[in-house]
Amino acid sequence: MQIREFILGNYIMYFELIGLLIMLKLSVHISKKAKKLTLWVIVLLIAESLVFFAEKCTQSFEHLSLLRPMLTACIYSIYPVILIVIMRLLMPGTLSKGKYLLLLAPEILSIPLYFTSQWSHLVCYYTDDNHYMGGPLSNLPYAVFGLYLVIFLIYNIRFFRGYSYMNRFAYGYIVVAAIVGVLFYTAYESNNDYGELFATSILVYYIFIYIHEAKLDTLTRLLNRQCFYQDTETLKKSITGIVSVDMNYLKYLNDNYGHEAGDKALKTIAEILKSNRLEHGMAYRIGGDEFIILYTNSDEAEMKKAILLMKDALDKTEYSCAFGYAVKMPGDLIDDVLRNADKKMYENKFEMKKEMPEPENG
Repeated sequence: MQIREFILGNYIMYFELIGLLIMLKLSVHISKKAKKLTLWVIVLLIAESLVFFAEKCTQSFEHLSLLRPMLTACIYSIYPVILIVIMRLLMPGTLSKGKYLLLLAPEILSIPLYFTSQWSHLVCYYTDDNHYMGGPLSNLPYAVFGLYLVIFLIYNIRFFRGYSYMNRFAYGYIVVAAIVGVLFYTAYESNNDYGELFATSILVYYIFIYIHEAKLDTLTRLLNRQCFYQDTETLKKSITGIVSVDMNYLKYLNDNYGHEAGDKALKTIAEILKSNRLEHGMAYRIGGDEFIILYTNSDEAEMKKAILLMKDALDKTEYSCAFGYAVKMPGDLIDDVLRNADKKMYENKFEMKKEMPEPENG
C-alpha cells in the first residue's frame, strides 16, 4: 500500500526527471559541467522524494523513532542544497572561492542545528508520543531557503537584464509561478513536499536555458546571427540604433599564429563589447570578425558613450576594431539602418588601415 502511495505521489516528478535525463543525453548546446550539475539536481530531487516519503511513514508510529528527527533534518537541509547547485549551474565562473564559501555559510551553519535539534529543541523536536514541537528557531529552514531564493533572483535579474524583453518575461514567469506554488503549498498544506514543484520548475527552466543557449554564439557567448534576425523583427518598434563593429587583421592572426590566437582575440573583443555596451545594448556576433550591438529605447548619446568605452577598453589590449553607428528614425527600415552603420564602420576601418597598415606576413 505504501509503495503504491509513493508511486502515485511521485510518478509525475519521476516522469519529468527521466525526461530531463533523456534531454541531457541528447543536448548539444549544454556544456559537460552544466550536464553534471543538472544530474546532481536530479539525484538530490530523487533523494528528497525518498526522504520525504520515509519521514511521512514515521508519522504513523505510536512512539517516537530517532529516525524521524533525522529525516526531518535531512528535508530541511536538502532544499537549500538543491537551490545552491542550481545557482552553480547558472553562475559558472562568476563566483570566487571566497564568495562561494560565503554563499555556503548559512547552509553550513544551519545543518548542525537541524541534526541536534531533537536534543537542543532550538529548531524543532518530537515528543515521546511522536508529536511535532516547534522551537524558538522553527522558522530557520524557511529563512535560509528564502535567503538563497533572494540571491538566486538578484543574480538572474542582473544576468538577464541585457537580453530581450521576451527572455526576461519567460524567466519571470518561471520564477513567479514557482514562488506562487510554494506559497500555496505553505498556506493550504500542512505536510508539504516541494519535490514535484522543484522538478517541474527545473524542467521548464532547463528548456528555457536550452533555448537561450541555442541563441548564443558558441565561441564568444554573444548572441548569434539567427538571434539578431529574430530580435530585429520582434523588437523593431523599440530599436533606436545599431552599432557595427569589425575586428582588424583577424586573418593575419589566424595565418601567422593559428586559429587559437584568432579565437582568443575574438573572445577578448566579445567580452569588451558585452561589458561596455551599456544597459540598453544587446551584442551579437554576426560572422567571423563581425559584431553588431542593437540598441533599444536609447539615444545617440548612449551609443556614442558605449563606443568610447569599448575603444578605451580595446586600447588596453593588442587588438583593434572599427566602429560605425546609425540612429533609427521613425519610418526607417532596419536594413537601411544596418547598411548606414556598416558604411560608417567601413569608413572608419579605411582610415584606421591608413594609420596602421596590416603587418607583413611572416
